[in-house]
Amino acid sequence: MKAIIVGAGIAGLSAARHLKARGLEVLVVEASPFVGGRVRSAPVGESLVGVGATWIHQPNGNPITELCDEFGLDRTKFDLGDLSAFQQLHDNTLLDDASSALVRAIEDDFWKQFNPDGAESGESAADLMSGYFDARPKDIVHRRARALILNAFETELCAPAHLIGASNFLAQTRLYDGGDEVIVGGYSTLVDCMAAGLALRLSWPVARISQKSSCVEVIGIDDIVETAAYVIVTVPLGVLKAQAIRFEPAPPDPISFAVDQLGFGVFEKVVLQFKERWWTTQPTPNGMHLLNDTTFRYWLDISHLARFPTLVAHVAGPPAENLSPTPASRISEALTALRSHFDVVPAPSAAVATTWQSDPWTRGGYTRLPPGVDGNLIDDLAQPFGRVVLAGEHTSRWRYGYVDGALESGIRAAKQVIGLAAS
Repeated sequence: MKAIIVGAGIAGLSAARHLKARGLEVLVVEASPFVGGRVRSAPVGESLVGVGATWIHQPNGNPITELCDEFGLDRTKFDLGDLSAFQQLHDNTLLDDASSALVRAIEDDFWKQFNPDGAESGESAADLMSGYFDARPKDIVHRRARALILNAFETELCAPAHLIGASNFLAQTRLYDGGDEVIVGGYSTLVDCMAAGLALRLSWPVARISQKSSCVEVIGIDDIVETAAYVIVTVPLGVLKAQAIRFEPAPPDPISFAVDQLGFGVFEKVVLQFKERWWTTQPTPNGMHLLNDTTFRYWLDISHLARFPTLVAHVAGPPAENLSPTPASRISEALTALRSHFDVVPAPSAAVATTWQSDPWTRGGYTRLPPGVDGNLIDDLAQPFGRVVLAGEHTSRWRYGYVDGALESGIRAAKQVIGLAAS
């Protein structure tokens, strides 16, 4: 029996490995020239830097951790929670220690009182912020703290705060624990291990998936047809929303409704590498928040990973949607933002900027629940229709938006195919 996997990201590779291990013939087709999907590393100078997913969040008990152990891949601690305490806060200038401490104290108090369990289904992250800040002083320290928290929400969930449902934060805290880690060498090392030995066809975009009574035809944009008994479709939610692949017949109403209602955010990165570390001399990996910048608010120092002085801007939600279209212009804008806060910012020795939103095979970042949208819609996406099954982080009820959610969705879809074949 043959199965075709559409998409060579983590979900697709996971599904393919599971089916191949159980004796099925498997072909993985991928629109881009790369395996990994939104898990990708790019050369920046002499470094390889993750320009998509980077962290293993909550690694204890996480299947990504278990897979790294299986392949003998080393990991290193890179805890974003601890890291934020070392980040410098800037508005027009670097905040002094006393002002930074006050801002951090307000931020800490907000997160201690943050309680999505008590939120109404229609409440948003913006509502939660208003509930905290509206009754408090309107002084500059509170305004700075509010800007810091707003950036945390919008960067984490890739959307304006008023379009982020409070219920997001109920789902993603489940299952695992522990501080964040990264894979030594980046996620691409894991992807390469997963892809080894699989039948792959890269640079082959799928135009249509047509179900027959006894098979499924997968038709590329070049009109070449591949036939299989079952198909697992792992393309990102943004690609499904754009209807870039035509399904014949169309998916049932619950699946179409879920695709329409679930949110899919925008997350971009700008990586700047320098000959010397000009922003700080302290050895602790850190970064900076530019509190009054409307676009390049959040910077991480990844020099310890890249082995050269390297800053990465995380641009998500509304700021990412308003970025100029080309990588070169994004790099220029990022440098302008830094130079508005620092007296001397040299030209980078190497730089890379992503364009995930305009990439036709990704169309953005990852999934979120808008206010009032029921997370059970994600379960609807995970239901087979005929000989087709969907997988990907958007089909993982409790870990959407996470690489481990994509991984486990691939295994779930593979098991569904095996069950369909046996019925």
